[in-house]
Amino acid sequence: VDVNMDEAGSLLVHLFLINVTQLGFSIVLGILFLMWVYRMCRNAHCVGDGKPTVSPSWAAGVYLIPVLNMWKPYLIMKEIYEAFRQRPSDSKVLPLWWTAWVLSSAVGCFTSHYMSRAETVGELLVASRWAIALDTSLIVLNVAAALMIYVVNEASVEWYEVTQYNDLGVYWELV
Repeated sequence: VDVNMDEAGSLLVHLFLINVTQLGFSIVLGILFLMWVYRMCRNAHCVGDGKPTVSPSWAAGVYLIPVLNMWKPYLIMKEIYEAFRQRPSDSKVLPLWWTAWVLSSAVGCFTSHYMSRAETVGELLVASRWAIALDTSLIVLNVAAALMIYVVNEASVEWYEVTQYNDLGVYWELV
């Protein structure tokens, strides 16, 4: 394979700038998502049925703890949803969101592995294919997360409107 080093260097600079921009947006969206999780957990505690079984800080913080972040956020989000719905979760969106989370995490690990060890053009091509798979899985994850946010938020608003519990105004935050 004939490779022009000037073109390759220019391409790498552009890819780096795109990745830094993408990372910046991901950090901002991650912070906003954790703020939303905290708020939903706090609101769910106002329902008073014993769910969720964790504090709002723990609900948001568990995403940042390796190993625990592979199942605990799903269980917490399920408890939050069930608190608002007042019955066991029947939503297909929550498992979809969590499956997308776990799969994109796994693809991210493979991508990182191949990217960090690529030295030849062939290895770079394999790593690039994993990077494309990662970007695709992140798109699926983002769509699933948006659906999950919509479903949980709607359950929250529905519970609030049905109960018309006026005392909640001090603590309750409608999103």
